[in-house]
Amino acid sequence: IEKNTVPIINYYLNIPYNTYSTGNTIDKKDIRDTLYFIEVIESIKEKVLRIDIAGYNMLGLYTEDHEYLFSAERNRELQLYQFERALKQFQAQGRTFKQIDFRFDKPIVKF
Repeated sequence: IEKNTVPIINYYLNIPYNTYSTGNTIDKKDIRDTLYFIEVIESIKEKVLRIDIAGYNMLGLYTEDHEYLFSAERNRELQLYQFERALKQFQAQGRTFKQIDFRFDKPIVKF
């Protein structure tokens, strides 16, 4: 794997690597949701550089310019909808942001 081709992942639990082999499945909802949100972010032509999974309630995906915070406890499709709406609104207004947090009922934006 070339350097900078995959994001650096910080995970809150130690995964015993010696109990898994190539091709095994690690069935963790927070990891599956993080992979889903990586695809969502990369679909808007941003590259995820770093991932912090600090628990089910904190999935942090960091690009060069933005920080996106999601939750594995909330509905993925609802968070996707909020993500798309927020981006459309900022593009229409011509505004930039530093961070959007989708872990709560309404997204929280930091400029």
